[in-house]
Order: sequence, then structure tokens, then C-alpha cells
Amino acid sequence: SHGRGGHHHHVIDDWTEKWLIQYNSALASISLMVFLGFADDVLDIPWRVKLFLPFAATLPILAAYTGSTAVLVPKAFEPLVRSLAQLVQTYVPACVQNVGLTGVVLHPGGTGAIHLLELGPIYQVFMLLVVVFCTNSINILAGLNGLEAGQTLVISGAVLLHNVLSLSEVVSDLGSQGAVSAQVTADLVAKRDAQLFSVYITLPLIAVTAALLLFNYYPSKVFVGDTYTYFAGMALAVAGILGHFSETLLVFFAPQIINFLYSTPQLFKVVPCPRHRLPVYDKRTGLLHPSRREDGGWNLNLVTLFLRLFGPATERQLCNRILAFQVLCCALGFAASRYLL
Repeated sequence: SHGRGGHHHHVIDDWTEKWLIQYNSALASISLMVFLGFADDVLDIPWRVKLFLPFAATLPILAAYTGSTAVLVPKAFEPLVRSLAQLVQTYVPACVQNVGLTGVVLHPGGTGAIHLLELGPIYQVFMLLVVVFCTNSINILAGLNGLEAGQTLVISGAVLLHNVLSLSEVVSDLGSQGAVSAQVTADLVAKRDAQLFSVYITLPLIAVTAALLLFNYYPSKVFVGDTYTYFAGMALAVAGILGHFSETLLVFFAPQIINFLYSTPQLFKVVPCPRHRLPVYDKRTGLLHPSRREDGGWNLNLVTLFLRLFGPATERQLCNRILAFQVLCCALGFAASRYLL
């Protein structure tokens, strides 16, 4: 209750308003992407157009984002980034306010100094590209029973584990701070709230995807279309951006990045690209074989590449191999974030 005076819970109201803005923006972006996915299923939109559909759905997230516009620089690249920043400050003075290297101490008086590269407005462009990539990447790495839902479940599990580990660190820091500045406490609370928000998005995604995978895994009784893949990609992008760990999220998407880069010549029509680049099924042996383009070359996607590298396989075996690669990349992502950053 606000009381008759209307001023008793001003701070709580400000926090609630900020949270609701982020929640509603996330809901708007995910819902709009579901609609665009349904339109794609019905209208059969070309690939080159589909790549840019998420731009419109990204606008609510960009408008609601209030987090940092800096990216964490890996320790191995700190000297290189510092040199580049000095060059920018020397030869491009107008950019100094938007691009520079700053040191942020999380634990005053200790050794917890980390380096952030401040990107300013460029970070908005980075977030836009993250959303466009995430929403399309799961849709591009597809074509096997259980593959779309399986990779979503693995990435969602990695995101949730990242949230839990980050929350445990924040709770530990808050409990051991003692007499610290209000700014440090506020920063830790903001990090806690961001991670919790990501949990609120990721948990329902895991529940829905796990239930879907029960029927979508080989032999599939339910098939997913662009509606689900766009929904899953946007939900993960929202969790990463509003949870303030979009760089870590991209590490979890390593197989999708490899698949996208490998598929680029076909996606942009440099070489012929059929509507579905499915492997060839051999009825006699029950195995899948790599498929070719109409010009005789191999189809350029991760599914075909796995068949070329490891030989023909059943659909179940091929899906399991790609999902195992997804798990490995997520594990390496955790190792990189813990020891290289």
C-alpha cells in the first residue's frame, strides 16, 4: 500500500518501475519474435530477409537497457587493447569520449582490478548484432530430430549455471563486505538483480524445451518450426543482454558461430543454397550421408561437416555428436570465463 500521502515507498516504487520496464520489454521482444517466426513458417520468407527480421524485435530491449556499455577485456588481450586505445586517443581525439580503456576496481584496496573497454553507443550496435545472431543461429543449425530443442536446452542450462555461480559470488561478496562504500554495494545489488532477471527468463525456457524435447527427440513425434527457434534464440538473447553477460553468452553459442561462418557463402548466395540443406538418407543402411549443392559442391553447414569428418551416421548418432560438441563448447566457455578473463 502506498498510503494516502503516496510517498512512503518511493525507493521501492522506483526499483519496481525499472524492473517492470525490463520485464515488459523482454516480453515484447520475445512475443514479437514468435509472431515473426510464425509469419516465416506461413510465408516462407527468404534467408537474406530472415537474417534482418530480429531488428524490429530488438527495439524494446535497446530502449529498456540501463546496464554498462563496457565489455570485459581478456587478460591476454589487455596489452593489445591498451595500445589500440592509446592510438585512438592520439590520432582520433573526437572518439576519446566514446572509446577508451578504463580500470574498474571491484574490491577496494585489493587486487581485484579488471579492465573494461568502454564502447558507448557502439555497444548498442553490439547488442543489436547479438540479438540478430542468436535468433537466427538456432534456426540455421537445424534439420535433425531433437537438434533445435537439444542445443537450446544445453545453452539454457549453461546460462542458468552461469547465473547461479554469479549469484553465489555476489551473495558471498555482499556478506563479506563489511564497511564499504554505498556505490560498491549498489553495484553488487544491481549485478544480483540482473542475474535474477536472467534466471526468471531461463527457467521457463528450460522447462518448456525439456518437455518439447521428450517428443522432439529421435524418433520425433513433434516437429519444431521457425516459431520455436526464433522464440528460443530471442529468449536466450534477452537473458544474456538484460542479465549483462552477452559476451559470455556468445561463448556458449560457439557451435552456432562456427556454423554461421561456415554457412555464410550459401546464406548470402555466393554459392547455391537450397531451402533445406538436409543430409541424404540411405534407406538400405539407415545412415545419413553429407549432401551436395546443385553445382556439385558440399552444403556448407555443421551437420554436413560432421558427416564429412566422422563418416555416415544414424540421425540419433549425428544429433548426439553435435549436442556433445555443444556441451564441450559450453564447458570450455566456463573455463575461459573463469581463467582467461
